Amino acid sequence: MKICLLLFLVMLFSCGNNQVCVMKVGSQKVFVKDVLKLVSANHGIKKNGNVSREDVENFCRMIYARQLYYLEEARELGIADVDSVQEKILNEKKKALTKVQGPLYEKVVAGVKEPSGAELEDLYKKRLWVYQIQHILLPSKPLADSVFHLLKGGEKFADLVHRFSFDRRWGDEKGVWKDWFLYGTMGGDFDDTVLSLKPGVAAGPIHTRYGYHIIRVLHKKPREDSPFQKVVKWVRAVYFAMERTRAYFHYQNSLPQKYDFTFDPAAGRLIQSAYSEDAKGLPVLQKAVFTPEQMKMPIAKFRGGELLVRDFVDHYISQRPLLQPPLRRMDAIKEYAKKAAMVDLMYVDAVAMGLDQDPDFQNMARQYRNNILILQCRKVLFQPFEITDEEIRQRYDADSTFHIEKFKDAAKWVRRAIQTEKTNLEDKRQLKYLQDKYPIEFCDKGIKRLVKEINAKP
Repeated sequence: MKICLLLFLVMLFSCGNNQVCVMKVGSQKVFVKDVLKLVSANHGIKKNGNVSREDVENFCRMIYARQLYYLEEARELGIADVDSVQEKILNEKKKALTKVQGPLYEKVVAGVKEPSGAELEDLYKKRLWVYQIQHILLPSKPLADSVFHLLKGGEKFADLVHRFSFDRRWGDEKGVWKDWFLYGTMGGDFDDTVLSLKPGVAAGPIHTRYGYHIIRVLHKKPREDSPFQKVVKWVRAVYFAMERTRAYFHYQNSLPQKYDFTFDPAAGRLIQSAYSEDAKGLPVLQKAVFTPEQMKMPIAKFRGGELLVRDFVDHYISQRPLLQPPLRRMDAIKEYAKKAAMVDLMYVDAVAMGLDQDPDFQNMARQYRNNILILQCRKVLFQPFEITDEEIRQRYDADSTFHIEKFKDAAKWVRRAIQTEKTNLEDKRQLKYLQDKYPIEFCDKGIKRLVKEINAKP
């Protein structure tokens, strides 16, 4: 009992010391534990047993001073209270918590078990064949069901591709994939469906993160591979990639129902009326056609949040044209709304699981918040500058390194060089302003503790 109490007191003393302040800029502080993490990662301070107080102070000044200056100025300016900044901070927090390989992802895929030898060998055999496939990619299940019904009724596959498919990535004008399909390429139900089909037979719709597919296998042929024992590690990696993809996709699909996702057709009609396609048939959805009031309308609601028209449009525009589904039909808009709201749905679920309380995540979220505040503070302090045509001409004439090109061709590079120089001067001006405004204070107790800790490490 005494030993346990002693250990507890030692741990408490150690934690308390690690919370000791090392340096301050206004109300911003750096603690012993923060510096020790960087020292452990070998960030720029020698650990030879002879680290002095001056070494520690210079190290802290080099690593932390600029960040603390901007954070203190941001605090004084009230930047964190601005609605748009708060929204950016929350969005970064959502991304951090829900990203692939993040806390939520790891929890979702934790149920994927280590495969047996028989499972690996079965996967290896499945990958000894490749398939030539033809598919129709559709934006919603109701449309996919209708198209599949037309196919069963005798319509030609290639005609349906031409009329309905929005695939601009894998297939040609008849929907035939440009590359032969190998089991494990898409992950999940798509691969299993391809494997189950005989040549000439169609199946669908199969849901993937790209949309709803109707698939037909045209041909299959054997594929050469190394003996199983030589590639077993690679087969194991493919197995985990497939099963994790399957688990994560099924998890995401469960969230709209779990959180009572509801779609507003009135807002959907706004999207539908604003949607168009260019001469090449590529989707066009522009912010400019919406009024500020329309952008603030919720297009979907769910327990714990909502998706605004603005969020829907931003998400759609951010996608590559190859992945933008057509939004002519209301069911396609509703389906895409679920996709656009997915990060918010996952965030609500992650918070419900308590994942936002994880210390590593909180530290990451704090770093994201600081980065946003620093960036916004730099923008507020920024003094605009101009670059005149005369400046560009003078620099071109004076700097022979630009003379490998004629002036009209080199002008953009000259402008960029001048802009870099002026931006650097502006950074120095800001830093000088902040240094004069906020003096650095070093805390004697924290510095002594750091010197002792660092010199005690091997």
